[in-house]
Amino acid sequence: GHWLILDSFVGEEMGVAELIETVVKPRLQHRYRNFVWEHIGDPQGSQREQSSSATTAVRVLRKTLGGKWRPGPRSLQERVEPLRGTLRQMRNGSGLVQVDRSNAKEVWYALRGGWHHHVARTGITSREPAKDMHSHPGDAMGYGAAVLFPLGTAQQRMKRLGIRQPSFMQASK
Repeated sequence: GHWLILDSFVGEEMGVAELIETVVKPRLQHRYRNFVWEHIGDPQGSQREQSSSATTAVRVLRKTLGGKWRPGPRSLQERVEPLRGTLRQMRNGSGLVQVDRSNAKEVWYALRGGWHHHVARTGITSREPAKDMHSHPGDAMGYGAAVLFPLGTAQQRMKRLGIRQPSFMQASK
């Protein structure tokens, strides 16, 4: 009933293959044996890398870890709104999304305000979230929420249960 974020990995100064091989794969083998993986992420992961026309991040991911790949939506709004909706949901008295503060600290900090839009001194807010240390974990959560908890599904479930929709989920007339 909960969306558990147990670990997060952010690589600095390394490529996808190196991050997966040296950081992600050893952790998964140590903590999560015998799991079948499903990967969700940036649709740009299917684009070839600059260093090799035959290599893509998705190919490296699937070859190294196995599992199915599902791209998230490209549009920022299609990622942010499902994430907002998911973060507001409760299950058995606690939030639907549960983040391990020590093993997934990058996600924890991103969701506590690190992933944000830049506001200039003039008061103008940027259209895209700031590109900083929180952008990859924030984007990853948006892709995951959009695929696992799409707004249409949430709206249908709420309607069936007779729950009034929050304003961000209501269609404009």
